[in-house]
This record gives sequence, C-alpha cells and structure tokens, in this order.
Amino acid sequence: MISTDGFLDENGNINKEMPQSKWKVNFSSLEKNSLVEIEIAFNDFAQLENTLDLGFKEGFTMGLGNLDVSLAGHK
Repeated sequence: MISTDGFLDENGNINKEMPQSKWKVNFSSLEKNSLVEIEIAFNDFAQLENTLDLGFKEGFTMGLGNLDVSLAGHK
C-alpha cells in the first residue's frame, strides 16, 4: 500500500504549512508470524524534524504496540 500522509485544515484540504510524508506499507506472512515493513519518506529534513517534534515517535510506537496485539489475535 502506498499513501500520502498530512494534516488537514477545517475544510478537509491538505495544510501545506504542516509536514507531509509518503508511506509504503507491506504486510507479508513469515512462517507463523506477520512481517510488517514500513517506509516513510519526507520531502526534506525539516519536515521530518517537525513531525518528530509533534510527537510522531511516541504515537507511532504506541500504534505499533496496538498492531502487535491485533495481529496476535488473528493467529
């Protein structure tokens, strides 16, 4: 799956003043486990830094923990 991530304004339009990123996500079977590969690309380093300043690392880590729980229920 390939998608674009960004922030929206009150009208649902992409807010170009906020960071945007391109995501490539792949799920595959690996014996009795699931392999999740995630690639996130930013247009420049400043957008990456801004995203991290907004708490991305902490939120993403929590989301991956939730994904572990969800995938464990589908064995």
